[in-house]
Parts: sequence; structure tokens; C-alpha cells
Amino acid sequence: MAHKMIFEFGHAVVTLTSGDLCHYDEESPTNGLHSHRAYELSLVVSGSGHFLHGGEDYPIKKNDLFLASPDVPHEIQVVPDGKSKNKSSLSFYYLSFDIAVPMGWRPDTFEEQILWKFLEAHTVVVGNQPHLIAYMKFLKKYRENAEEDSLGVRYSLLAFLLDSLSALSQFTHPQAVEGYYNHIVDDAINYIALHYTEKISMETLAETCSTSIRNLQYVFKKHMNCTVIDYINRVRMNQAGCYLRMNYKVSEAGAKAGIPDTSQFSRLFKKYYGVSPLKYQKDSLTLLSYTTELR
Repeated sequence: MAHKMIFEFGHAVVTLTSGDLCHYDEESPTNGLHSHRAYELSLVVSGSGHFLHGGEDYPIKKNDLFLASPDVPHEIQVVPDGKSKNKSSLSFYYLSFDIAVPMGWRPDTFEEQILWKFLEAHTVVVGNQPHLIAYMKFLKKYRENAEEDSLGVRYSLLAFLLDSLSALSQFTHPQAVEGYYNHIVDDAINYIALHYTEKISMETLAETCSTSIRNLQYVFKKHMNCTVIDYINRVRMNQAGCYLRMNYKVSEAGAKAGIPDTSQFSRLFKKYYGVSPLKYQKDSLTLLSYTTELR
């Protein structure tokens, strides 16, 4: 079952819809020429075939990543190989996504820079991305013991998407080019993603990242262009915004996002969104109702 997930990075909003594994062979060789209103991202997990996109024919094989752009006619095909005794087949994982940014938007955070680079220019197919298969293995194992829309699944799919967009746009973080990249940032971000609903102490976070509090703060600020506390609050406010759009009470949204004190939550929410939680919820639900009527 597909699940729609919304992630906010500054003023950029990414809407991701989880997909599934898909298989084609000589008996079912194609999905026919069609198009979507959103991007459709696919990763070949086994076999080989062809991806027709915008009039171009791209051969694809295991570990290749390919992308269908909005409203561009495309088709996936399996072509029989008369030379081989084995039947031709193609298996791939797919998901769809959309990126909404306001006029005049400029990237700030690491994630925003990835989105910016992708929207600026990207390829249709990028080959040999075996590291992305690791996400598929993790998701398969994780889903055996967790809900389909659990936190682990949500952030794994987001990480898979961002890694894929980086590959398609050949994005390289400036600090990485200069040789400054540090695993500390990744460790900190992963820990925050799993524990943002809890009280996170700098001591525990630094210990998890195998560094000192001072060095953690320095490295995080250098690579993410924000403090650790600011990043934690951004994650919490992003999730709180999702809960408010789902019509949770303000107190419930704050508690589920890791800030049980309603007054503190309201102050932080207004700081990051510019409006109170109640106004944000009212405006969001009004917009949703208006959009539904238009449909």
C-alpha cells in the first residue's frame, strides 16, 4: 500500500509517495507508454531492459537508476534475447515524488542544496549505483518488524531519495570536495532522526558520534550551516507541521514531535513557521478543503 509523506526543508517541500517492487518479463514485457504528474524514480535490482523516455531509448541493467519527469511519456520494456536460453526479465523498485519551492528560493541547508542542484539539472539514467541497493535490503528487513509508515521507513525512503537525486545531478557538497566531510554529521543526523521525540542531550549525542561536545558543535555548524539545537528543532517542527495538517490538537502535535510543553512548542513553531500552530493548521486545512473542491 502506497503512503504519502511530506518533508519540509526550509521553504522547500518534498512530497514522497512510497512505491513497490515491479517485475517485467517476456510474458509481461512492458507497462505501455504513459506519463505522470509527478517524478517517478526507479532502481533496477535485477535483470535488464530498456527505458523509453521523451523519445530516447536508454538501456538499463542491475544497479542503474532511472527517472521519469512529470508529463513526459515513458515506457519500460523487456526485450527477448534470442541468444540466451534464459528468459529476459527486469525487476526494479519505484517511488514517486514532487518538489515545491517558492519563487526566488535559494538553498540553505545540505538537503536544500541537493534539491536545488537536482532542479537545476539532472540526467535521466545514471548507471552503477550498487550502494542504493542497501536501502532496498534494509527496507525489506525493517518492514518485517515495523509498520509500513513507521519513522524508520519514512526516513530511509527520504535518504534513498536524496542519495538518488545526488547521483542524478552529480551533486557534490562543497566541503566534500575540499576534503572536510566528517562522519560525525551523519551519525548526529541519524541519531536525531531516531530520537527527536525524546529529550536529546549534547552529552549523549557527542558520545554517540564518538567526539567531544565542542567538536560536534563545530563540525555540525560547519557542514550544516546551523547549530545542532536548531537542526533538532527543525526536525521537530517539520513533524509537528505534518501532525497539524492531520488535524491533531496543538498539544498533541507538540507532544508527538518531542515538545510536550504547549507554550514552548507554540513559541518554537511560530519562530520557524512565522505563524501560530492554530493559524497554520487552519490555513492548511482550508487549503486542503479548497483543493479537494477543485478536484
